[in-house]
Amino acid sequence: MTTDYAMPTDKDLAAMSFEQLLERLEQLNSALKSPEVGIERLADLYDVARIYYAAAGERLDRVAERFDAIDAADEDTDDDDDTDD
Repeated sequence: MTTDYAMPTDKDLAAMSFEQLLERLEQLNSALKSPEVGIERLADLYDVARIYYAAAGERLDRVAERFDAIDAADEDTDDDDDTDD
């Protein structure tokens, strides 16, 4: 297992798309499953994976909030249309 999974910085995470975050999580998942990984390296990889997981979750939360705002705006528009009848 020669891939380096250094701890990402906030800048690193901000530069990544959601899809890139997921790809890195998949890579880390594969590394975590490797029987060649020692217990110390396993703990390091787990810490790095937690950071990517949190970043992906925060990204999903922000997108969900955007969709909620769009839905709320659509409902307001629909309510305004109903008052014209």
